[in-house]
Amino acid sequence: MKGYGREFMKRAEKILIDAGCPKVGLQIRTSKRKAIEFYKSIGFKIDHVVSMGKGLDPEETYKLE
Repeated sequence: MKGYGREFMKRAEKILIDAGCPKVGLQIRTSKRKAIEFYKSIGFKIDHVVSMGKGLDPEETYKLE
């Protein structure tokens, strides 16, 4: 691994801290295990909240994962 994601997030967090942002949140599909593990590895923790959505385009198929 090259560490680009880790470095990007480190810089983004610095910008947010300098701007006075107290917290950053992410939404990741539960099926994206690699992404979840990456964010856990850099200190993110699972918040016990519910994210909800509704597809409005009848031509599109949205799967709940």
